[in-house]
This record gives sequence, structure tokens and C-alpha cells, in this order.
Amino acid sequence: MVTHGGVVNCLQWMQRHYELSEQDAFLMHTSLNFDPSVWEVFWPLMVGARVVIAPTGMLESSALLSYMADQSVTCAYFVPSQLGVLVKERRLSECSGLRYVISGGEKLPLGVLREFQELSGAELHHSYGPTETSIAATEWTCEADAERVLMGRALANTQLHVLDEQMEPLPVGVAGELYIGGVGVGRGYAGQAELTAERFVPDPFSGELGARLYRTGDRVRYDDDGNLEFLGRVDQQVKVRGYRIELGEIEAVLRRHEQVSEAVVKLNEERLVAYVLSNVQDGELRAYLKEQLPNYMVPSFFVPLNELPLLPNGKINRRALPLPDQSTNDSELTTPRDVLELRLIQIWKDVLGHEQIGLRDNFFELGGHSLLAVQLIDKIEREVGQKVPLSSLFQGPTVEQLAVTLRQRGEKVSEQSLVSIQPEGSRPPLFLVHSASGNAMSYVALARRLGSEQPVFGLQSKGLDPDRKPTTRVEDMAAEYLEELLAVQADGPYHLAGWSMGGVIAFEMARQLTAQGKSVAPVVIIDSTIQTGRVKKNGWDDVSLLLALAQHHGLFLDDGDHAFADIRSLSLDEQIEFLLEKAASYSQFPLDIGLPQLRHLFELFKVNVHASEHYRPAKSEQQIILLQAKDAPPRHAATVLKRWEKVADVVEAQRLPGDHYTMLTEPNVNLLAEHVKAYLSV
Repeated sequence: MVTHGGVVNCLQWMQRHYELSEQDAFLMHTSLNFDPSVWEVFWPLMVGARVVIAPTGMLESSALLSYMADQSVTCAYFVPSQLGVLVKERRLSECSGLRYVISGGEKLPLGVLREFQELSGAELHHSYGPTETSIAATEWTCEADAERVLMGRALANTQLHVLDEQMEPLPVGVAGELYIGGVGVGRGYAGQAELTAERFVPDPFSGELGARLYRTGDRVRYDDDGNLEFLGRVDQQVKVRGYRIELGEIEAVLRRHEQVSEAVVKLNEERLVAYVLSNVQDGELRAYLKEQLPNYMVPSFFVPLNELPLLPNGKINRRALPLPDQSTNDSELTTPRDVLELRLIQIWKDVLGHEQIGLRDNFFELGGHSLLAVQLIDKIEREVGQKVPLSSLFQGPTVEQLAVTLRQRGEKVSEQSLVSIQPEGSRPPLFLVHSASGNAMSYVALARRLGSEQPVFGLQSKGLDPDRKPTTRVEDMAAEYLEELLAVQADGPYHLAGWSMGGVIAFEMARQLTAQGKSVAPVVIIDSTIQTGRVKKNGWDDVSLLLALAQHHGLFLDDGDHAFADIRSLSLDEQIEFLLEKAASYSQFPLDIGLPQLRHLFELFKVNVHASEHYRPAKSEQQIILLQAKDAPPRHAATVLKRWEKVADVVEAQRLPGDHYTMLTEPNVNLLAEHVKAYLSV
């Protein structure tokens, strides 16, 4: 409960400080349930300025900024998280009439402040004030060369006290709890006398009878210039995306679950983490909380523990709680199956801050919210080149579903063969060449385990694009891929690797680089074979090729399906339909793949297999590291090794766990990654 007097005091101070005129236009876009909406409506009306009401549902930053420019908005309020989205949009500079932007409701990151000042000539002001003290209590004019963001100084008729646990004043530079006094202090919480008494306490510094201070729970200190600096919370109340949350309230609800014996909730990097003594699956706990709490109070992560870490006094040691595993469960992880899904996963990782994203992970259950959704949509538009409505994410909140939407709207895969699987990192890049499927997505799990400092690029067959004819010779493929590789890395040594047919193409790429006088590291050949004798006739039929194609795309069928004897009499399209039915039961292929798409992938696979079997390189001094599947028969492994020794210098040969396909999947991929790391570190 706040008084009209407190609100009027705030508005009058704002007007004296900023001096709006009849020529100004203030953007009104905040929910009426959020106290800054009082500024947006009553402050401009108080002086005869315009209130520019943003259309309902206008959340996308580019649309909002265009609307502001069209309406000649001069003043606006944004919470820092929303401002952080807006500064990623270069269109902010088009709002040339903007005079003031006020940001508050949560801590303003210094990086957002600097990005805003680079794009806009408007003044940026940081406002602080709990609702209990009538919208605002402090203000700070952001400085161009600021080293930190401050809370600033008190508004008129507002007193700020930094006090210790005995409510004694603390000197400049010493941290304490902030208490706020003055005309803005509200009357308390309606119908909650106990909470009112706890938070609204008698003011010992005022001579006025009945005066009270509001106890904020915020840790602050004064700097030498008289500005307040925010340091954190003194209690369990936290602020997430502008919402004030009592962690104890979430803990109390969790403890009411019959299978949860104890629970602790903590804020970690702007996301709520629940630590529970329970064997209940996190999906069940998430659903249970959603029935009783608003979405913003449902933790992003649930960490099961056998016991909680304790301090010597028996209290919970919150600092000793483990960091949440920000990957999804292995059972829920699905490797991206095309470039579009890979791009979307990388965008989700950037926006959500997760190390691993599964194709079927729900954006909102991973901590996504409306502001992050806006940022995600904007990033997709910039990096994929296609705009989708925000509603698409709410209707289909997984990477897989969003990829279907983009394909239906006409998204085109880049004509380049080079794909950034893991583009960041300080080390020389590793180039992984596609197998006969033409797709480099089988390397995603391997790339993840090579570490964040290792850039990884994939090379895909240009024939994946239905509008482009596939290359039919290994030598020509290698030459085409080298053109794109050299645009990424001008000088050697070059690190090349490939699994299955990819090892053959990588070997030929190394031969061509060496012929050009360039330095090439030993090529990592992952369970690849090479033909050295005469070309066999009738080595493959369509059914065998279809089965191999399925395995290359991660679809491992049981023994009963391996025979395929009963479909050999069917037409090719009928055989492909049979495979599609099997794939649907495993949920392995993309949701929208059909007969035409799978027929195209089959024809590409056929071309690549033919190219590999007809490749006959001459003997060279090119060095290779041969990593073979341990589950293959020893005689077969020995034969393959002899073939490579006829055309290359084998500097190392190792047999690693798994078969031809499972070498690149859990848990075998971990050991494979260790061997590749050792090669890259030489």
C-alpha cells in the first residue's frame, strides 16, 4: 500500500530533474502491474506530453524500435534485461529523437550501459527503488567512462541509511543493509501485519511521530562521491528478470512434495537451481511446482543430492552446493541432423548459456523467458536470415519444432560446404570431413568433448542441397572443400580428420595441400577403409544402401530389421517408405522429412559410396593416424591397415571401443576425443 503523496513526490522530482515538455513523447509499454507504468502514464500527462502506447504483444526488439522511431518517442523506461536485448539491435540508432532512457528494476550490467552509449545519443539513467517506497528512491546518470554501475543519490524528500545489524549507521565504504525513509515509504502490506512489521520498522533518525523506514534487504555502501553502490542481498530474497522472489517460498512448496525430504533453492547466474533430497525426476518436480507457483518461480535446474553440505553450526552451507550440470540428460540429447538444427542449437546455447542443448529440450523449461525469447528470435533472423514470429517459439518451443517452422517458411541451407560446428577457440582449427551420408552432424558429440578452446569445422557434401548436383569423384570433392578451407585458415599446418568415407576425402585433401607446398599434420583416419584393388561389381544393392544410410544417420535397427529380405521385391520408393516408418517409431529423423527428402539423401549416399569405391590414390609420404573400431573382426582390421600402408605412412594405429558407428557415440566418443586431443596438442 503506497500513498498518493509518495507517488506525487516521485513524479514531481522526475519532472524537476528531467524537465519533460509538451513536445516530448513517453513510450508506454510496461505492464500496469509493474510500478514504472505510473511514470509512463501520469508523468507525461502531468506536463501535457504524449503517451505513446505500444501495440499489444509488441515484444520483438526490431518492431518495437521501428515503432518508437515512427512515433518520435523521446523518453522510455526499460528493465536492464530488455535493454540488453535492444542494444543488440543496430536499429536503436534510428531512434534519433530519443532524449532519455531510464533503466531499473534490476541491476544494470556495465556492458549493456556501454553498448547503449555506442548506439544512442540519449542520456541513460539508472533508477533504483522498491515498490514499497513509491517507484523510485535513487537515481544515477550513467557516465561514459564509468567503471561500475551505481545506484546514485536519493530523490527529494527521501532518506537513505546504510546500517549494520544493530541499525547503527556505517561509514563511507563499509557495506551494510539499505533502509529507506521519507514521504515515499508505503503504509505496509495489505492484510499482512506480520510481514509489515518485519519490513516497515520505526525510524530512529526522524523526529516525526510514527515515521518508519523500509528495510530493503539490499547490501550497499557509499562511495567517496556520495553515491550508493549495490553489492547484493542480505537475505534470501532475489530478483530474477525484475521479479522479486523469496527462495524460501519455493523451498517450502518443494518440501510439501511427499517424496522430497529436504530442499534448498539458490540463484546461480540469473537462474534458479533447486537442490533436493529426493529420487523424483526433475520433470515431475517441475510439473508439481508449476501447479502451485508462477512460471518465473520454477527453477531451471533440479540437482538431486544424497545429503546437503552443512556448516559446523549445523546450518546449510550454500557456498558448498555443487554447480548444476547445464547439460540435458544423455537420454534426451539428440545430435543435430542438418545444418539448420546445428545453427539453432548454437543460437540456443548462446542465448540460454547452456553447454549442451537437445533437439527436444523445451526452451522455457531450460530457463528461457519472454525477453530471452525476443533475443532468440532476433538472433535467428540475423544468423539464419529468416524472420519468424515470436508466437512460433511459444507454439513449438524446441529446436526440432522450430526447425520445421523455418523449413516450411522456406529456409535455405547455405551453398557452402564448410559448417561451423564449434567456431570459437584459440587453437588451430580441426576440419572434419563428411561420411557417405554427406552430412557432418555425426561429429557434434566429438566436437563437444574436444573442449571450448578447440574450433571445429565440418565439411558437408554440396549435394545435400537438392538444387545442387553432387560431386562424383573424391579428387574433385577434395579440391572443392580446400577452396573453402583455405578461406578460413590461410597457412598451415592443417589438421584434417574424417570418419568412414570422410577419412578417404581428408586423406586426398592432405595430398593436394602437400602438392601445393603447404604444411599438413598427420591426418586422423577414423575407421575408414580404402580400396587398392580392382573395383568390385554389384557390391551394393538398394536395400543394403538404405540400411547403411539409416545407420549413418544414427538409426540403429534391431536384428529383425537387419534382414530386410521381405522388402527386396518392393520398388525403391516402397523400400524408402518402409525405412521412414521405422525411423518414425524411433523418432530419429526430422519431423518433416518425407519420401522426396529421403529419396534425395539416398541418391546422394549412393553417389558418395560409388566415389569412395572408385578412388585409387598413388603411394605418397602423407602421414596418417589410423583409429579403428575394436568391435570389428581382427582380420578385417589387419586388412584395412595393410591397405593404408600401401598408400600412406601410418605413424600410429589404435583400436578403440565400439563398432564402426558407435565409435562416435556415448560412451565411446569420450576415448576417441582423448586420442584426437593428443594429436591436436602435438
